[in-house]
Amino acid sequence: MEIKIKQIQNNALKEIKEVKEVDFLEAIWRKYLGRQDGRLTKILRGIKNLPDDQRPKVGYLANQARNKIEKEIERKKHQLAIHRSQ
Repeated sequence: MEIKIKQIQNNALKEIKEVKEVDFLEAIWRKYLGRQDGRLTKILRGIKNLPDDQRPKVGYLANQARNKIEKEIERKKHQLAIHRSQ
């Protein structure tokens, strides 16, 4: 599970880095963090099914990944907005 979380995070960050338009950031957000089908969201929902000893670590890693993805999306939005205004 930990490897899967890291892969999701790395894939998301790679996609965010390659984005050239703000509109695509919303699609990336939905793909990884969306309420219905977000890849990381599905992992967070599945934590309840893990053994008790794994829940805290997986929850921590998944939340860390979510925060990093959200932060990178915001940073990229800001970066694209600056480029657009120039």
